[in-house]
Amino acid sequence: MQTPDRGVAQKSSRGIDMQNRQIRFTLLAVALGVAALVGWSALAVRPVQGAPQAEFGLRQIAQGLAAPVYLTHAGDGSGRLFVVEKGGTIRIIQNGQVLAQPFLDITDRVGNDGEAGMLSVAFPPDYVTSGYFIVYYNHADKNLVGPEPEDGGSNGGYDTVVARFRVTTDPNLADRNSEERILVRNQPFTNHNGGLVKFGPDGYLYIGLGDGGSGGDPYDTGQSVGSLLGKILRVAVGATGSYTIPPTNPFVNQAGARAEIWDWGLRNPWRYSFDRQSGDLWIGDVGQSKYEEISLHPAGTPGGLNFGWDCFEGNLSRETSAPCTGPFVPPVLDYGRGEGQSVTGGYVYRGAAWPEFNGRYFFADFVQGKIWSIARNGDGWTNKRLEQDTSEQIASFGEDETGELYVVAIGGKIFQIVDTSAPAAALSTSSFVATPASGVAGDVVTYALVLRNTGGATAGAVQASVQVPAALAYIPGSLQATAGSTNATGAPALTWLGVIGAG
Repeated sequence: MQTPDRGVAQKSSRGIDMQNRQIRFTLLAVALGVAALVGWSALAVRPVQGAPQAEFGLRQIAQGLAAPVYLTHAGDGSGRLFVVEKGGTIRIIQNGQVLAQPFLDITDRVGNDGEAGMLSVAFPPDYVTSGYFIVYYNHADKNLVGPEPEDGGSNGGYDTVVARFRVTTDPNLADRNSEERILVRNQPFTNHNGGLVKFGPDGYLYIGLGDGGSGGDPYDTGQSVGSLLGKILRVAVGATGSYTIPPTNPFVNQAGARAEIWDWGLRNPWRYSFDRQSGDLWIGDVGQSKYEEISLHPAGTPGGLNFGWDCFEGNLSRETSAPCTGPFVPPVLDYGRGEGQSVTGGYVYRGAAWPEFNGRYFFADFVQGKIWSIARNGDGWTNKRLEQDTSEQIASFGEDETGELYVVAIGGKIFQIVDTSAPAAALSTSSFVATPASGVAGDVVTYALVLRNTGGATAGAVQASVQVPAALAYIPGSLQATAGSTNATGAPALTWLGVIGAG
């Protein structure tokens, strides 16, 4: 974080900046695709002189949702948040409001008992041009496909469906009749569905599947490369809703193995994420009765990592009928039942609002409602700290286009993670104004934003920061402000330092 010169700051507080009740910013960016060129997040503002350390807080942005379990963005520059409701609907939060019309409603197809339901949605990198997106849900019909031999003939769960849908000409409405099923898999029991679909930095679709349920992995699927269960899969989605196998998958052309497998030895990888800066894959794997764990697949490491279930639960070895030949990858972190009973994997923070939290990994426990973070320490991850002990059942974290993080409570609420050490002055921002308002790849767009203060003067210098959306490329040297100092050396993160007068 850039620190203003002491003399300049004192001069500003007596003179020029104190007369500025508002600061106007302009910048230039190049459009990288066809998109509406708005949807930036508001400026994040915090004090930098004599200010306390950033303090973790939750700001409620939505309530009244029906069992929300996941939140993501479309990567289209719109700023919209897409919330998956377990019963079979996807809702849109736009400009702070939950739209009345669902983006997608397939409640008549979804089996919603216990852990089953619609569990996630993923938008591919080409969503702006293709209009296709991926949904994971459990079908109400338990007999879409028959039981697999490795499941012992069990057919007690709702079948897993990974399907592709398409948006209509209305960007806030999907065509429920456009479904193309990419993958259908029998579930032997009603729990441990996994349930997350996500596109990785490599453009491939990753699919998390639990071990099939019951308890103790009765069919040893976690340690069987002949089963899709207890795995994270990696596939390339085809033009017609089919999929192909990436040639670098670890079990390609291996007899008796499923080539879709990327990582294995997992019990219920309910929530995982990619670090948007490093590409690391973080996995929250729900434990059995003793330990919850966070595992890590570093970017650039070949696939085929075996995280140990059901030979290990966390770092604890187990008695099992599975072949425990290894090698196994131990978790980055595990915790016992004294702290929680069901881990919810989260994200590495890469937003602009909290410079101090850059690179920290946030995760939670669904049962206890606790939120923790850990930080890199050399080659390991330590400094685990409790950020907040909530009363919510935390089903998921979410990330918006600018890297800011959200918390999804299955009771119906959505929270944004915020810094509660923000300045007391009444600072607000107008919407970004883009000229032109929309464009195609290669267009140069001018943006204007005003930061206003309608309260008392700030006690000292403040820092305002914003993240350039992925659909745009900042033009170096173009960031300007009517007062204070700008810093774009960390682009796409842009910052400003200065003092704002009383309103």
